[in-house]
Amino acid sequence: MAFIKRIAHFLLILSVLSTLVACDAVPTAGHGTPAEDFPLFSMVMVGVVGGESAGYVKRLEEDAYGRIFFEFALGNLLNPYYDNGIRGYGICQKIEDGYAYYYEDVFYVGAKTVEEIEEDRIEELKQINDWDQELQSEKPLARIKSFTERYDDNILDISKKEVQAALNTFGTVMSIDSKTLKKYDISYSCRDADGKVLYYIATGENRHEIGNSKTSKLYAIIIDPNTQATENSIIQIEDPYNCQDVLRKFKELNDWKLPQ
Repeated sequence: MAFIKRIAHFLLILSVLSTLVACDAVPTAGHGTPAEDFPLFSMVMVGVVGGESAGYVKRLEEDAYGRIFFEFALGNLLNPYYDNGIRGYGICQKIEDGYAYYYEDVFYVGAKTVEEIEEDRIEELKQINDWDQELQSEKPLARIKSFTERYDDNILDISKKEVQAALNTFGTVMSIDSKTLKKYDISYSCRDADGKVLYYIATGENRHEIGNSKTSKLYAIIIDPNTQATENSIIQIEDPYNCQDVLRKFKELNDWKLPQ
């Protein structure tokens, strides 16, 4: 059985590599996601906790007010090569002028497989996101500018210098040698109105090997515009599939402000 699993993982990796080569090493969004759904894919890229790398989005339903209910899949920063990744359902409030608008931290439900997501969680997701209700103008909306034409995992224009500074700061605060932290250990999420950036960082020896995601650790860190962070701006994400409330409180603690 272990041999069969290894063969399956090898074939999956070979398939992804083949796709990259076919696209001149620049994959299309979600390996074939239609251009009109790029805003949805942009949403899950930056909004799903611990999500990274290519996946897909698939529209399932639209309500009377234009909201979009969709299925998605993403890689998992804890172990992007061998884990099931993150699967789930999301709701976009509207797509307008190249932006996707959504309720931050409550726009999706996730799990290792969509079969694990019970119907009552989907109904709760729709209720929280005002499904089939008039758009709520008084509710603050997060927004993300969609990439165009090609898959671009830097739609927030975060420089390599900023990413390295985040790794260095994380290493200093956590007493970890920053030289052991690599660029594939970090992914960014979003930038707030004051210029703070939320990153996710995964740690763990040989965490890219089969099964090692169980011993890896995932952290969220908020870096201010001066590339500084404190112990209060770092938390460990215990359950990347069910941590939206934890993340929301973490942002509040760090005076996170939605861009206007």
